[in-house]
Amino acid sequence: TLVIAIAIIPLAVFVHSVLSWAFSLTGRPGWNSTIFAPYFVVGALYSGVAMVILVVAGFRAAYRLEGSITPMHFRYLGYLLVTLDVSYLYFTFSELLTEGYVMSQEAAPLLQAILIDRYAPYFWVFIVAGGLVPLLLVALPVTRNVSGIAAAAGLVVGAMWLKRLLIVVPVAARPLISGTWGDFQLTWVAVSITVGAAAAIPLLLMLFFKLVPVLAVSEMEELAAEEMP
Repeated sequence: TLVIAIAIIPLAVFVHSVLSWAFSLTGRPGWNSTIFAPYFVVGALYSGVAMVILVVAGFRAAYRLEGSITPMHFRYLGYLLVTLDVSYLYFTFSELLTEGYVMSQEAAPLLQAILIDRYAPYFWVFIVAGGLVPLLLVALPVTRNVSGIAAAAGLVVGAMWLKRLLIVVPVAARPLISGTWGDFQLTWVAVSITVGAAAAIPLLLMLFFKLVPVLAVSEMEELAAEEMP
């Protein structure tokens, strides 16, 4: 388990760096950014930790593991979530600051569309719901509990989906020759794929836990030893 936990870190960095280069090496305004590799890695860790919190909270309630998975575990996951939250907000601010300060002819229409025009509602919902509100939910002692941290994680997962939309759609919809912007509309196919992919995670975990214990045997033995007088 320890070997897998260590090996997954460079693997995650490598996979999401390659994914970011698929965008940034195109040379297209909005994608051609040197910050994309670390930006994607931090974003993947951010949404990944949020998904872990949701899955753990769901299985904790379903399997009645309140005695094994305590609020302390959620607090530590919440601290990690906040750290990644602040890091991702910093990368977002840094990207907008550098492009907005230079305000090149290619980047100006894209920044306007994202910040104050047609895609502005998506962007500001992402900033508030995916950045500021989760930060407050974990930072404030009154909401730093299982329910509050799970709510913060749910907001992060939804907001990071919006962020992926903001990365892909505005750049692809921006005209390269004519002055007409392309339109984006959600279809039942896209919605079905998104919902199906999200539902596949708990489904696969439920099938997996039919074959292996939810908690490691060593952890169960430690808990049993602590409960013994």
